[in-house]
Amino acid sequence: MVKIIKLQNNCEIIGSMVEDNNDSVVIDNPFSINYMFTAASDRPIIGLLRYMPFAEERQMSFQKSGIINIANARTSMSNYYDVILDSHLSDIDDHVDNELQGIVDSDFEDENNSDTLQAILEKMNTNDRMH
Repeated sequence: MVKIIKLQNNCEIIGSMVEDNNDSVVIDNPFSINYMFTAASDRPIIGLLRYMPFAEERQMSFQKSGIINIANARTSMSNYYDVILDSHLSDIDDHVDNELQGIVDSDFEDENNSDTLQAILEKMNTNDRMH
């Protein structure tokens, strides 16, 4: 069953609940629900972003002490979640992995960038000593 969890930090999470015990709930493929306001509309635009997109695990445990409320998702929201999950999930993961690998390959293997990074770190260490 697709659930929406409201956390104490006001974050709203949507996902399939796979476990509910005394201390925690486990959600499969959680996404955070984001509300974006634009001048073109008097209503917010809703977007789903993968919760902790750099984590390897796809099931996340949420401590009940940090949860305000758990509710069943409306059918329309559950359907939207399913569409995002089915059509975009692997594309998003592949994009994130490729982008991160591209940064590692291009930035950290290039000697000039390495020298620049070293100079920045040395400058930061010098500034820290001055305060």
